[in-house]
Amino acid sequence: MSVFTIENQGVNTYLVYKVTADDEFDSLSFGMLANNKIRGIAPILFTQVDTDKYLKYNISSKVPVSTYFKGTVTRKRLLDVFSGIASAVMAAEEYMVDTSLFIFNIDHIYVDATTNETTIICIPVVNCAHSTVDLQMFYKQIMYSTQFDQSENCDYIAPIINYLNSTQVFSLLDFKKLVDRLNFSAAQSAAVSSASVSVPAAAQPRTQQPAPVVTTPPVQKAPPAATNAAYGVSPKAVPDNTPRNPAQQPALNVQTPGAASGFGAVPVAMPPVPQKAAKPGKAQKKSATVSEAPDAAQGEKQISLVTLLTKFSKENLDLYKAQKANGKSGKKEKAPKAAKQVQAPPVNFAIPGQTPAVPANPSQVAPPAKQPFGAQQAPSKNIAPPVKAPATNSYQQITVAPQKPVNVQQANFGETTVLSSAAVGETTVLGVSPVVSSPVAHLVRIKTGERIAVNKPAFRIGKEKSYVDYFISDNTAISRSHADIIMKGGNYYVVDLNSTNHTFINETIIESGTENLIKAGDKIRFGNEVFDFIML
Repeated sequence: MSVFTIENQGVNTYLVYKVTADDEFDSLSFGMLANNKIRGIAPILFTQVDTDKYLKYNISSKVPVSTYFKGTVTRKRLLDVFSGIASAVMAAEEYMVDTSLFIFNIDHIYVDATTNETTIICIPVVNCAHSTVDLQMFYKQIMYSTQFDQSENCDYIAPIINYLNSTQVFSLLDFKKLVDRLNFSAAQSAAVSSASVSVPAAAQPRTQQPAPVVTTPPVQKAPPAATNAAYGVSPKAVPDNTPRNPAQQPALNVQTPGAASGFGAVPVAMPPVPQKAAKPGKAQKKSATVSEAPDAAQGEKQISLVTLLTKFSKENLDLYKAQKANGKSGKKEKAPKAAKQVQAPPVNFAIPGQTPAVPANPSQVAPPAKQPFGAQQAPSKNIAPPVKAPATNSYQQITVAPQKPVNVQQANFGETTVLSSAAVGETTVLGVSPVVSSPVAHLVRIKTGERIAVNKPAFRIGKEKSYVDYFISDNTAISRSHADIIMKGGNYYVVDLNSTNHTFINETIIESGTENLIKAGDKIRFGNEVFDFIML
């Protein structure tokens, strides 16, 4: 594996490869890279100091893929990087650059955090060439080691893995088409959803709805006047005087106004009008209590109020008054309901001259039921009859031995945990150990006094809002992905991500891409922005 160093020159950061005496250049590939700007491949800067030769690659403001894919990876980041790597390899084939000279290592493939543009490093040295470049295995390792963002649609993962696991010969062109198609479908769906949300309702074109067609039902001819269509009987039939419920009345034949009765009358079928059933009035309630059936006890005819009113006569009036008088005198008085007696549970009372029986489980003995003052308590069946004993003024006393204090050990009974305790008089002291919280690292921005908690294993700082964890928008000296603060083994480190204006610890510049230990009280400067590193 090739050994690289990082070199900072002004605002630029270079990845440097030192050419050894055994290295032999691939002249064709070296000339193509030095004289052409190939998309996706880092241009080469060749320098020589005395006898030392160096190949330098400008990686300013670019992040390694290994750092870019830390944490959760979104769909667009992954697909853009995959497509960029494939585009760089296919572009190299067009310029007749040997692809076996590429460094397929995620630590030395760089990405622009804003545009997701990918840059590959190519070393045009023969002894650095690889016999075969297994791109299929390279993509597969990235897929299996990446943590995808579950908050978005992950339907793109299965097609990629299925293609990489297929037994057919891997085609980089077909794989790039698959990746671009998945990326395009995601961008298209996002554009459609954003357009549907952003367009106001007033700006959307209105489609003219066709006017509803109103159809008039055909006029049905009335049935002949000789018969009624609703009942099928002649209108001259004797009317039925049986009372009916108005809600169940059929349609009535209503004659047109102005027409003589029986001549020129056209019966019109009117739909039944739903009516609520009338509540029975007082007269109906009274009549309902009086039966017209003969009384079996008296043998007299019973007459109702309705019959009296419809067939009024002196005889019926006398009969109704007598019937009413007999009804009042014959009413039975309701007997008062007997109060329910609740039997008190058995209680073991202390009987003079007898040792009281102690139940096996004292918690199962219920207290005696409350009785009203002056009431005599009914004897319980469960209480033994009193036994005659010599008269005495004292009861036998039961002596209970004092219990020793019990040390309760910690145990788990279902959902309740009994803590270890010690009895001290009447107070129980719980054995609860105090919880000590570990300090959390913070950055204090000197310019504004803002305090930022470093609450992630890899805390990103920069001005690319979609990528970093702390967004610095009001300082143009900060790079898009300026630096990371990494927590490892209880310690904190600062890693400069090839920033333009570099990173300093206590006013000492640090090398890009390397982990530099920081401690509480250190001052960290990103470009010209100073922060205090503290622990709280």
